[in-house]
Amino acid sequence: MTQTVQVFEDTGGVAYVSFSGGGTGATGVQGATGVTGATGTAGAAGATGAQGATGVTGATGAGTTGATGTAGAVGATGTTGATGTTGATGVDGATGVQGPEGIPGTDGQTGATGAGGGATGPQGATGSQGATGVTGATGAGTTGATGAAGATGPQGIDGVDGSQGATGATGSGTTGATGAAGATGTTGATGTTGATGTGGSTDGWISAGETWTYSSADGPTGVFTVAADVTTKYSPGMRVRYTQTTVKYGIITAVSTFSGGNTTITIYGGTDYTTANAAISANSYSFSKAPQGFPLDPAKWTETLTDSSGRTQSSPTAGTWYNLGSLSLSIPIGCWNVSYSAGGEAFRNVAAAKDLYATLSTANNSESDSSFTSRYYAETILDIEINLTRSKVLNLAAKTTYFLNAKTGQSSLTSIAFNGNVTPTIVRAVCAYL
Repeated sequence: MTQTVQVFEDTGGVAYVSFSGGGTGATGVQGATGVTGATGTAGAAGATGAQGATGVTGATGAGTTGATGTAGAVGATGTTGATGTTGATGVDGATGVQGPEGIPGTDGQTGATGAGGGATGPQGATGSQGATGVTGATGAGTTGATGAAGATGPQGIDGVDGSQGATGATGSGTTGATGAAGATGTTGATGTTGATGTGGSTDGWISAGETWTYSSADGPTGVFTVAADVTTKYSPGMRVRYTQTTVKYGIITAVSTFSGGNTTITIYGGTDYTTANAAISANSYSFSKAPQGFPLDPAKWTETLTDSSGRTQSSPTAGTWYNLGSLSLSIPIGCWNVSYSAGGEAFRNVAAAKDLYATLSTANNSESDSSFTSRYYAETILDIEINLTRSKVLNLAAKTTYFLNAKTGQSSLTSIAFNGNVTPTIVRAVCAYL
């Protein structure tokens, strides 16, 4: 154990000694742990050992508190004595050396602390707690003025700790029986099972579940109405199947907005099916490309102009469009892959420059869309023959007629022609929803 000793003096020339770092006494030996009995009624508590007597407290000096003395060993704890009457508080002096604790007496003026207490005695076995001592009467003296605090004296050496008493044995009472488990509540009744949904179709067709009413027809295009807002149910490209004496098929090409309590549906019947002014039954629709029974041959869903005759314009004026042979094709509502192919010829009696244009136009004497125009040009020859062709996707909101026109940009040509008699002149519109 190491202690630090400091010596200093106050303003009055009085020397003080300060001790610090008092060592801690050794821990007493721990008694053996009693055997644990069966759990049951707790045994009676052991009697509490008598508390050792408190060391005598030194009288409080009336002057300056002296330096704190070395702490004495802690004495055994005894029965707590009665509390003495509190005296008047004197002027704080320097803290004196702490002496052993004495029996509580009447509080006098604060003086030097006596020597440290004695060593702590061994702890007795735990037993019944002793009665609390009577509290002494409170002193009647007035509290004195607080004195100036004196310098702190050195700390006394810690007393040796007493050994710990043995742990009392655990009672041997038996554990009470476990209560019986409560009965299980009854299970609530099972709710009724919902109706089983109807199975989906296996042929790709879905029943429309509403009435389709004939409205009009224009060649391969048919129109019917539904007395409900079905604008989010049907869309262009969907297939339909219905019966008017015989089974018919079609492709939806337009769906109108809901108006006047009705939605109007336009369908394309191709080359084989025409919507009649008659009742419609067994109506169904499909999202599939090829539901059961639907014909997929592109030729059945194509509008075609085929001309096998020679169509000639003699002495053509340069820059003027001619609708040779009045060739044209009406294309229904919908989306179409449109193309043409024509064996064109430009002839001049002398070898000179010549050219030939062809176009598919919405007018029979002009060019309406340059992306539908093709051209061939040649130098210093009498005659040119060339196959002119072009294709494009058209999305039509109304039935539209397209004319196959031709022109030359050169003057003094003898003639221009589409020689369908050599190779057929063809204008074709294939439904783009296939």
